[in-house]
Amino acid sequence: MMRRRRNRSFFISFIVIAVLFTSLGYGIGYYRFGRSINNNINNETAEHLKTEENIDTNEDDQDSTDEQIVTNMAESIDENTNLVLRTSYLRCGSTQEEMLLVENNMIGLKEEELIVYFKNIYDSFSIESFSKEEVIIYREDKNICPNHFLVTEENGYIIVYKFNENGEKIKFKETQASIARLPLKDQSLLKEGIVKSSIDEVHQLLEDYSS
Repeated sequence: MMRRRRNRSFFISFIVIAVLFTSLGYGIGYYRFGRSINNNINNETAEHLKTEENIDTNEDDQDSTDEQIVTNMAESIDENTNLVLRTSYLRCGSTQEEMLLVENNMIGLKEEELIVYFKNIYDSFSIESFSKEEVIIYREDKNICPNHFLVTEENGYIIVYKFNENGEKIKFKETQASIARLPLKDQSLLKEGIVKSSIDEVHQLLEDYSS
């Protein structure tokens, strides 16, 4: 009887020890396997991030290259470009356009370079539009535009000036009409100068003041 009990106790102890070793082996294996998986995942994640970073860097480099290409391909003036000067005359309210000659030293100029070029010619101006086909330069002039008339007074009498193609004021007609008999408002207007766009308008104004 005693021998059976010893054999039974030994059998139970053997099973317990076997279970413990099995559990311990499973735990060690799981720990090592889990670390290996985590390391693989971390390595794959690092490689993925590195790849994305390289893609972003390549895209930035491509954007810079594209921008440089666009800059180099910016439009410039050639011998066939229509160069238009648009002038607004503030005193008479007229706007006139004239075609400018494309000089040899203008050919190849881009917009920024053309601005520098015309700064030596005009005190104030702006580029309304710029392309290889046409460039429009806008400026304002405080004077009266060419081929207009200025009816004013000189030494107390009405006198008429005309502006030539160069904008120069030339004496056009002297009258014997005194401004002294005119209302003060009209005298003030004549002293300031009245702008007319045609000779017919001038004759009508002189007729009104002489009646």
